[in-house]
Amino acid sequence: MVSLMDSDSFPDEFFLSPELLLSLRQLGMQSSLSWEVVLECARSIEAEGTQHNEECGRLAKGRGQELLVFLDMNKESYFPEMKKKR
Repeated sequence: MVSLMDSDSFPDEFFLSPELLLSLRQLGMQSSLSWEVVLECARSIEAEGTQHNEECGRLAKGRGQELLVFLDMNKESYFPEMKKKR
């Protein structure tokens, strides 16, 4: 997820102990991505990719690949209709 979102979307290293992360979650820190946030990431990647800059294009391609991997790993959460029927 770090490669999909800005670094300011995550707690500072100081807050990464399990106890502090639990406290942050209890105070309302999100631990998953809503569909709206996934779309926001996709739009950000699209905007980055449309810049006429080779470096931005390379970064957008990598972030796009990460987003596809993330969606594939979480497809049942975001696309419940794709859930395998038993």
